[in-house]
Amino acid sequence: MATEPPTNPTPPLLAPPAPPSPWRDADFRRLWVGQIASRFGAQAGQVVLPLVAVVSLDAEAGQLGALRAVEQAPLLLVSLFVGGNSSLRAVGLASALCQFSFAALMTVYLFHLPRGLRPPGTAVGLALAATGPGAVVGSLPAVWLPGRFRFGPVLVAPAVLADAVMLCVPALRGSPAVTLPALMGINFLFGTFSQLVNVTTTAVRQAVTPLRVQGRVVATINFAGLRLTPLGSLLGGLLTVQWGLRTSLLLTAAVALSPLFMALSPPTRLGTSLPDEHRPTGGRRGVDRMDRAARGRPDQAEHT
Repeated sequence: MATEPPTNPTPPLLAPPAPPSPWRDADFRRLWVGQIASRFGAQAGQVVLPLVAVVSLDAEAGQLGALRAVEQAPLLLVSLFVGGNSSLRAVGLASALCQFSFAALMTVYLFHLPRGLRPPGTAVGLALAATGPGAVVGSLPAVWLPGRFRFGPVLVAPAVLADAVMLCVPALRGSPAVTLPALMGINFLFGTFSQLVNVTTTAVRQAVTPLRVQGRVVATINFAGLRLTPLGSLLGGLLTVQWGLRTSLLLTAAVALSPLFMALSPPTRLGTSLPDEHRPTGGRRGVDRMDRAARGRPDQAEHT
């Protein structure tokens, strides 16, 4: 006797729908355009003004360091605090050390380009502009690299590589026909690795931060890092005066390897996926503690 087919067959498993493209979101497009305009203006002030001071006004290394420090001085007036979570502390410390060392490095670098290598003005622009395409390339593998190699290694390895390529700058010598392609390659690689770190760090920060304090945590980490940039710029100018261009480039590039300390920090233990809850370790009390810290209020006694 033939058996009857089951009345409720198991439906076939369907693949989850693909996430919608952000380009369909008008708010995202406006944000993207605004970011482009903001970065364009920022680069004009951070790069063009120092180069004009060195090339046209014959500014010395110490004066260039002071100029960049004054430009970044308003950041010293802002002080916020992040401590509600160990991963955020590590990210904040890495950001602060990176911004400090990068400010020192860029002060020496912007003085070294026109005075040490002496390329034409167009060559300087091309070399610095190569960072942009590198950043675009670096953002692409950030989508799949953490899922294959874990978030921890993807945070540390590109940060070290980005700083390591800058160690090649002091070795450059010769005519612009030789140094320009090398400078463009160095800046391209720096932009690639740096952007990979930036995207991965943002993903980690968003995963461990409660939704209601996302904005305050972003502001805190940014200001905690950027507050050290005036001091880094002054250090870069002082080192150039005392030790010369190539030695100072080598020293500041070596100091920029500070992200190595993250190899021992909590984010490096992250696996191929991030926490799916927007809350720090410690449950509800951890969330409340982070909320009070982000508001600038100390911990208060909790009553049951």
